[in-house]
Amino acid sequence: MKKSIIAIAFLLLCPFYGVRAQERPFFDLSGKGWHLWQDKNAAWQTEDIYLTLEEARKTPVIVPTAGWDILTSAQTLPVQVPGTAEEYLQTQSGPEGDITGVTWWSRTMDIPVLKKGQKVFLNFGSIRSRAEIFINQRLVDYQIVDNVPFETDITPYIKSGEQVQLAVRITDAGGNHDWRDSRTIPWGDKMLPPGHGFGGITGKVGMKVCNAVYVADIYMQNTPQITTANAILTLQNEKGKTTKQDLRITVYEWQNKRKNSLF
Repeated sequence: MKKSIIAIAFLLLCPFYGVRAQERPFFDLSGKGWHLWQDKNAAWQTEDIYLTLEEARKTPVIVPTAGWDILTSAQTLPVQVPGTAEEYLQTQSGPEGDITGVTWWSRTMDIPVLKKGQKVFLNFGSIRSRAEIFINQRLVDYQIVDNVPFETDITPYIKSGEQVQLAVRITDAGGNHDWRDSRTIPWGDKMLPPGHGFGGITGKVGMKVCNAVYVADIYMQNTPQITTANAILTLQNEKGKTTKQDLRITVYEWQNKRKNSLF
């Protein structure tokens, strides 16, 4: 059984102090190396919308209408992430040239050699509007909430030291093209909240490796005292049993190499 523990440390800080997380391998998947294909035959308007991955898995997984091989063919465009469909596919300027529907964003990625008990996560800075995430053609995550960061545990779908294919199916139902954001967005017989009419992987993408016991989150909480802050840490234990380890918090002064270990 995995367990999460929330620890709160009360820090007496000089101005501009911060908390540094534990060191862990991180691999930046942003930039070059991605390929884009527009799935013009996808019947996305009639697709159901789900809130969770568990709900999405109750129905047949939707694949590229031209088959998975299309994502590694010469019909794809070399692109960079973050990026939008409009950035690479739009042929007419202005709102009239808006790209709606389904695009596939794919790349290969190398899984590092893992130690026993380590876990691998994908981090997305943001997507729009819906993202279905695949590892080696297996659905590993489903996100309908756009423009927010999220994390995906891909450990059950990969092997240590192998190369895998990452594919992200993005669906963009449209949106507004000014700053008012006042019009809801029709998706078949459904309505989505207002938003800008750009579709794609709109934030950075990365892969990180964590040990079986790791710091899952750090949240710095202000207090009425300007020299005091609360460091709220979430510790995740994936070992399935109680474990004892040291936890060290190091405070770094802003733009200063001097550091102070609290405990």
